Amino acid sequence: EREVAWAKVNVDQTDGRLLMAANLPPPGSLSIGYAVSDVTVDKAREVMLTIDGDDGFRVWLNGAVIGEQMAVPDPKTRRTVATLPGVKVQLKQGANRFFVKSSNITGPWWVRIRVADAEGNPVDFRAPKP
Repeated sequence: EREVAWAKVNVDQTDGRLLMAANLPPPGSLSIGYAVSDVTVDKAREVMLTIDGDDGFRVWLNGAVIGEQMAVPDPKTRRTVATLPGVKVQLKQGANRFFVKSSNITGPWWVRIRVADAEGNPVDFRAPKP
């Protein structure tokens, strides 16, 4: 058993991945971790999400499950990346909460949610001020 607590962390600015193993006590193998992010949009809008991670995830938006996926190991690369592209969701005006349950079998452990409009352009949103 390990003591864990919520902590404020940042995503990788290069590729947008949240490195789960870097923010949880070892070992990261055969583990479950959680992440939450509140984002604010200026108006209600439909967006397209691409959700991916290593090794599996379940994602909620404002309390409703919007997707889940478990990775299938690639025998050539030995990588296990779960990908769920084209998840269409409605963001409400104001604050929206993404909640992620992420699992890791072994190796790298990360999750990422990309938010785009119908044309694939990134959606402008900001984290709410504390």
